[in-house]
Amino acid sequence: EASSYEAELGKLRDTSPEAAELMLKLADLYHTHGRVFGLLRVGQKFVAAHITHPKHRDVMLKLLDGLLASARNKEVVATCRQFLQRYPEDKACPDVELKLAQTFEQLDDYAGTAESYAAVYKRQPTTVLGRQSGVRSVQYYFSVNTAEAFKQAAPLSESLATRFKNPEAITSCFMQSILAWERAGEWAKANLTAGRLLQQGLPADPKAQQELHRRVAENFSRLGQHANAVESLKKARAF
Repeated sequence: EASSYEAELGKLRDTSPEAAELMLKLADLYHTHGRVFGLLRVGQKFVAAHITHPKHRDVMLKLLDGLLASARNKEVVATCRQFLQRYPEDKACPDVELKLAQTFEQLDDYAGTAESYAAVYKRQPTTVLGRQSGVRSVQYYFSVNTAEAFKQAAPLSESLATRFKNPEAITSCFMQSILAWERAGEWAKANLTAGRLLQQGLPADPKAQQELHRRVAENFSRLGQHANAVESLKKARAF
């Protein structure tokens, strides 16, 4: 059946409506029977030639399956990005975003992985997968190890704190945020974040609170705010 469709397709222009219908039939056949290379060839032709076709979205997803099956990671990245740009509110987007993050992970692209896991979290912040993705994003931003990456990690980590009820988890998220601001050289923002944590009576451990007040004092000193530094040191010594 596929060979007869292929023969007919060879007689037509790729951009013709008749060719589109044959490509759709072939894409379905190849996808159903796991014929990856046929799916890639036909799927790529259809996606390029029939952008406005009602089935364009469906073929893109089938093409993505083929690219994943053949481990064409760079093409997976490009196709995921095209899909998310073209169909930003589609029900398949959460899955496509996750595939994009996992593919960047395989490519050892820390910046791409961090950004993609952040997108997964932002789309579904209340789900377990969303929270796990947010945590992974922060970890990868730290691995990127640039000021700009730390500036992305800091607000993301504090945002994660609002998704937990466990005081230890909340404290951990805030402390990651404070550290990220410090690594970025943003001493004032680090102290503002520390203040929001302390207002909640956290960290629960007195020694940890003492250490946090000491860090706040150091940050004030870096900012030249010596009076504030002295006040923070007094709070640290009170423990």
